[in-house]
Amino acid sequence: MIKTTHTPYLIFLIAFICLPSYLLAFSGQPLQDSIITKKIWDGGTHNAFPDIIRYKNAFYCSFREGQTHVDSLNRGIARIIKSKDGENWETVAILKSDIYDLRDPKLSITPQGKLMVIMAGSIWGNLNKKFTAKEIVPMVAFSDKKGETFTSPELINMDTINEGLNWIWRVTWHKGTGYGVVYHMMFYRQNEVFLMKTKNGRDFEMLSKLEVDGAPSEATVRFDKKGKMFILLRRIKNGMLITGKRPYKNWTYEPLDYPLGGPNFLFRNKNKMLVATRGGEKNQRTIVQETNRLGQVEKKIALPSGGDTGYPGMLIYKGKLWVAYYSSHEKKVAIYLSKIPLDKTF
Repeated sequence: MIKTTHTPYLIFLIAFICLPSYLLAFSGQPLQDSIITKKIWDGGTHNAFPDIIRYKNAFYCSFREGQTHVDSLNRGIARIIKSKDGENWETVAILKSDIYDLRDPKLSITPQGKLMVIMAGSIWGNLNKKFTAKEIVPMVAFSDKKGETFTSPELINMDTINEGLNWIWRVTWHKGTGYGVVYHMMFYRQNEVFLMKTKNGRDFEMLSKLEVDGAPSEATVRFDKKGKMFILLRRIKNGMLITGKRPYKNWTYEPLDYPLGGPNFLFRNKNKMLVATRGGEKNQRTIVQETNRLGQVEKKIALPSGGDTGYPGMLIYKGKLWVAYYSSHEKKVAIYLSKIPLDKTF
């Protein structure tokens, strides 16, 4: 007969075994102590949609500051902050527009050695008490070669794409050419997506149309060591992984069994990818997953997050995965940075 004094232990053991895998990642004390998460910015009313990059021996983080997630008065700005050590941050640039709400500023380094900030300029209307995009245009700004000053945002030129609602969400450079996916918004849930390329970050031409249903939108492009292109794409329900070889005209489509929100990923090695996104069913969290090359999840962890959250920027530095994301789990919507030791986590 089991003594009653052992019952709490058994209950704890059963509960521990039944925990989801992403919660178990935080249960072990060594792992819990090794993942460091810190709020790095909450100066605006609503701080969101960040990216992070290492440039000139420093870390740069970009994000939008606005009044709310969507601001009908179009007051969103892009702020860029800088840190030498990843602990202490200072503002190096504030990008503004007299017309547009500037959204989702994403960072890359051009072949000319400048920081490039690609973002959307949006004008919002209020239709039946819901925010509706009246105009969305791709915009870009550049740093000097020291990363100390930035140009004012300017409109991007695109060929063959209809005017109206167009958004190039992120650009990745590979062998002197920048690649990004523009999603052209037409009727409700009937977006079209096109792979675009650029040599200067200002002028883009269409390379290929991607045949994807389910209202495709935000996408991140990466390359493996052999030059094969991987595109992680958001859709209304579950995401999509698209792959193709040069000249990037023919594609293999792999539907994923999980949703994506602000999708981002990096290659950890030739067989594994690290995917960061907004996830969860009832309670939204910012999640980092290790997957195979087909996007199938093998391990995952949830970062401290909740509510209005997601849109992570990522980089690998000295054996750690750095993830910049935003979250409202501490009430105010703020920018957070997690440093995850890869050898102890994945």
